[in-house]
Amino acid sequence: MKFTEKMKGLWSSLRDFNTRFCEKTKKFAYRVPVCHFLLSIILTFIVECLVRDSVGKAARFMFTKPHLFLFNVLIMFITYTFTLLLKKRLPATILVSLMWLLFGITDYIEGQFRVTPFNAMDLALIFSVKSIFLKYLSLKELILIITAIVLALILIVLLFIKGKKAVVDFKVAAITIATTIALIFVSSVTFTGMGILPEKFESLGTAYSNYGFSYCFTVGIFDRGIKKPKDYSKDKIDQIKDTDPPETTDQNPPEDTQTPPEQVVDPQISKPNVIFLQLESFLDSSEFVNLQFTENPTPNFSALKEKYPHGHLYVPSVGTGTVNTEFEILTGINIKLFGTAEYPYQTILRSTTCESLAFNLKENGYSAHAVHNYNGTFYNRNEVFSNLGFDSFTSGEYMQNLEYTPRGWEKDAILADYIMKCLDSTENEDFVYGITVQAHGRYPTKKPKGELVIDLTGAESQEEYWTYRYYADQLRQTDALIGDLIARIEERGEPTMIVMFGDHIPNIEYLAASDLATGDTYQTEYVIWDNFREEVEPQTVDLQAFQLSANVMSILGYKNGLFTSLHQRFGNTVTEEYEKELGLLAYDVLYGDRYAYEGNKDRYTPTELNMGIDPIEIIDVDYLEGRLVLSCTGITPMTEVRINGRTMESKIISDNTLLITEEMTVGETYTIGLYQIEESGDVLSREFEEAFTIE
Repeated sequence: MKFTEKMKGLWSSLRDFNTRFCEKTKKFAYRVPVCHFLLSIILTFIVECLVRDSVGKAARFMFTKPHLFLFNVLIMFITYTFTLLLKKRLPATILVSLMWLLFGITDYIEGQFRVTPFNAMDLALIFSVKSIFLKYLSLKELILIITAIVLALILIVLLFIKGKKAVVDFKVAAITIATTIALIFVSSVTFTGMGILPEKFESLGTAYSNYGFSYCFTVGIFDRGIKKPKDYSKDKIDQIKDTDPPETTDQNPPEDTQTPPEQVVDPQISKPNVIFLQLESFLDSSEFVNLQFTENPTPNFSALKEKYPHGHLYVPSVGTGTVNTEFEILTGINIKLFGTAEYPYQTILRSTTCESLAFNLKENGYSAHAVHNYNGTFYNRNEVFSNLGFDSFTSGEYMQNLEYTPRGWEKDAILADYIMKCLDSTENEDFVYGITVQAHGRYPTKKPKGELVIDLTGAESQEEYWTYRYYADQLRQTDALIGDLIARIEERGEPTMIVMFGDHIPNIEYLAASDLATGDTYQTEYVIWDNFREEVEPQTVDLQAFQLSANVMSILGYKNGLFTSLHQRFGNTVTEEYEKELGLLAYDVLYGDRYAYEGNKDRYTPTELNMGIDPIEIIDVDYLEGRLVLSCTGITPMTEVRINGRTMESKIISDNTLLITEEMTVGETYTIGLYQIEESGDVLSREFEEAFTIE
């Protein structure tokens, strides 16, 4: 009863405030914009405190860069000015304030789990990556956040419904909005021209710190795709296609920038299978300068570096952004050509095909498969892989006997089984792109469940100690996958190449550039193993991620593909002309007229992507004590049975047997369908549907 009375009192106070607010704004037309501007100053400071996790750093930004601070205030203020067009001004003002506050809190929370700050693309990705929330937040934390948001929205809706109306002064609104937009435009042009604001962010985290949250977040909303180069034309694209390699001014190029060999594979050897293994958050143990392990967590990877070509790989992100490294590897396109914090998997690649390693190898007679022991909808891979030329995609929903880490991530050992199944699925050569997930953050700061095999010294705190011990154990298990896969390939006896590389450094808050042997958080490692060359030099060549595939194509003796040809022509030294030509080609094939393909928009067409490598179907139906027993192939815990369109309760009795727990009727004919669903319940694919009569 007391709670009800308090809520009534609170509501009465809010209503009275709304009434007084509306009455006063009738007399003082410009009071509301002034209040909004002051509110913008206060909220900008609060958001900067959250983003920087420090009141002192926010104050330093405000006083040492007042021009940039006020620029961020203007950007926030413009969102308030549009409330001047509404009669229900107070709830709209509260809604805008809560939106900015929520952005700041979200950035603060994400800062505890990953290196990349909260950005506009995260809003677009929210439905793609929704399954990852519980990996980062506890169920209690997630419930509290959702409850707070729901209560705030209810309050705002009530104010919109019950609150009194204010008089809209369109003249004041128009002047305020127009003036603010003009100030933002002039400031942006001036600051960019003076070099105060960059045209592109080299590091998103550094940009947020240097230029402010509101500005960087807003840039992410409008900065999308690849901008049309000034000299873009058919003649220019034709020139790039036909030009000879540029002369280098470096008479003594360093060893790690040698041009890839034109042909290394003996033409007498049949075409080898090609496997790329993208290793989540993977670092060789030698990269840690301050940690000493009781045993090497990565013995297989370390040993391979002693015998096979390897080097450091410059990747586009730190601690997160797996899919952008994946994009660079598969397409040969530099992600920096795109908008701020953009994920092409979320934007252009959902609707447009792109020349890729898969398409290029298929032109040489290969079949192309992707394997990932996590959700198929993550980063829209179930859509994008079709536009990148893959024939099949086996995600976690199509795998049996998945095991999990104490943090809830799928273990990597199972990937060897499904990579081998891909090789067995065709008679011709295969390209398989495998993606691991086990070593993914968030990492524990106290002793986790289960036994940790490897101990270590060099950690500066107990929290850091347990984080690194847990991480080392995940590395050990992923490295074991490497050893297992190579052993199986050796036993199989077919010529095969395996390219292994880390997608980015782990998202460990204690891990800084000074803790790494490279001194660079944007570097991982790669190694290229094969079983068909008699003499292999363990040459060390450092590469950009977007150059790796072209180097592998060189080793295989393949030159097809625009980007392959471009990278092979320039070698491994990234020059200004190299970047310019890469940008022109990337714009042409993704956003332009495809002059490089003689204007043929259908040079590459989406594949009919088959989800899963094992066929999922019903072989036989038995009737046992009123219930159906389905003998199947390829079923997994994510297989859903639908009879006459209705989802049925079922359970797996064995790897190949499903029991329908609901009673059925003898003599009836039922249409039985098998569907693969993802964690949130969305249907990934309908695998089987057929009518059966129960006898």
